[in-house]
Amino acid sequence: MAQSSAVKKAAKSMFKLTTFDANGNLLHTGYGAFVDANGTCLATWEAFIGASKANIIDAQGRKYDVDCLIGANEIYNVSKFKVVVPEEKKMAITPITIAQTKIDAGSDSWLIEYDIKTPIIKKYQPSKVESFQNDLPYYIYEQTASDELAGSPFLNNNGELLGLMQPAKKRTDVYCPSAQYAMSMTVSGFTSKQATMRLTQMRVALPDDFDQAVVALFMNQGNKANDNILGMADEFISKFPTASEGYNSKALYLTDKGQFAEAAKVMEEGIEKCEKKDEPHFDYSKLIFNKLLYSNDSTYTDWTLDKAIAEVDSAMGVNPLPVYNLHKGKILYTAKRYDEAYNIFLDVTKTNMRSAECFYNASLCLQANDAPKEKVIEMLDSAVACYPQPYKADAAPYLMIRGKYLDDNGMYRKAAADYNEYEKIMGQMLNGKFFYLKEQAELKAKLYQQALDDIDKAITLTPDEQLYYAEKAMLQVRVNKLDEGMTTAQLCMTRFPEYGDGHAVYGLAQILKGKKKEGMATLEKAKELGSEMAEPLMEKYSK
Repeated sequence: MAQSSAVKKAAKSMFKLTTFDANGNLLHTGYGAFVDANGTCLATWEAFIGASKANIIDAQGRKYDVDCLIGANEIYNVSKFKVVVPEEKKMAITPITIAQTKIDAGSDSWLIEYDIKTPIIKKYQPSKVESFQNDLPYYIYEQTASDELAGSPFLNNNGELLGLMQPAKKRTDVYCPSAQYAMSMTVSGFTSKQATMRLTQMRVALPDDFDQAVVALFMNQGNKANDNILGMADEFISKFPTASEGYNSKALYLTDKGQFAEAAKVMEEGIEKCEKKDEPHFDYSKLIFNKLLYSNDSTYTDWTLDKAIAEVDSAMGVNPLPVYNLHKGKILYTAKRYDEAYNIFLDVTKTNMRSAECFYNASLCLQANDAPKEKVIEMLDSAVACYPQPYKADAAPYLMIRGKYLDDNGMYRKAAADYNEYEKIMGQMLNGKFFYLKEQAELKAKLYQQALDDIDKAITLTPDEQLYYAEKAMLQVRVNKLDEGMTTAQLCMTRFPEYGDGHAVYGLAQILKGKKKEGMATLEKAKELGSEMAEPLMEKYSK
């Protein structure tokens, strides 16, 4: 049986797919077919692996750039995507109809081989028809076809698309998974992070659902290597022109690229078009503030702290949310307007955004104004009090902050207590520096046994730090454990022979053991090695 006119007409829906790497070098070719007049296509998936750009050339020789991927399956080697179709070209597209009923084994089907002038149409008959993916037909042909034809369409006698040709990996058979499966593929907020999609650099389409589209933007935002976020943001703005997320995402991308004037225009457009005016004003304020904090650029001067304050004030004028006020407090603190910032942070603590962060920020304002220590500690106490006991990981930063402040201000026992709580929470994540810090506070608090325990932990965690051995030896000497101190000092001298403090502690222990002459000689050696503690000890014991 010769192919019908419907088959010949459907052959016009076919195209050749060409993909390129990031440098514009040719990567792969494959084939596929249009499935609607708006530029939705099905094609082989393998061609997209490693690709950054792609285009198709249809059966009439017209070229279209691939815009975004909708779905893909590596097992069945099929992809669904959209191409950019100018309005005037939509009438030129001949989409194919998807077959909704399967053909039986032994029935005729037609494989279309791409050619701009005269497509080659060959008859194939499936030897088996199996099922996959909820009883869809999976055609197996015990006939051969070139691997280069991957993605070429199989049609039934009515010119409807059965599926795309999939060459066998290790056999000469040819497979054809139903096109209904590829058509069922949709995009979600997490599609771009799926393992298959991570094999390509092509942009993934944005979901039509608003919430899913927001997730997609969030999942891709901040990835500087992924320039596709710009296309996603533009698509978001096109689909949801009155929502702030698209404008913010695009402006963040432009800011990362140093294109601050362009980012400003995007945010101003968002402020004009968004229904909820507070959101783009707040986003704009954050954008300006982050640029001033983290960018090394000094050429773009339109963004100032005053501009950031004005934008957040505009947001609060529409919707006075505590989160906006908290942000304003941070800007005021950066502007060194500490009293205003302090009052704002305290105001926020009286809202549903009361948090340790607010009290901590208030403490920073007090410290910047040289406020009494008691007031600072009151704020830090309030920060820690935001967490129930026993403390968990979220309380750890504030316990450390309070402990360090107490330590720096001579309240060593209280500092040691906070360090203990911090240690309980952090456990095996701690390092030698922490235990040395804790040991120093305990030493000043005259908690000698705790100090000895912690300097041992510091040495265990950082066995190559010479300071810790000398510190342990000095502590042992201080508590009159002279023999132990000498042993530790000897270990320090053996491991770090050029480290003067080890020699200095050993010399001190010798003197205290009644060996003044030997001890003074050891101190002289320590001085030669650069120990700053050696000379004061020599002066003290030379009398």
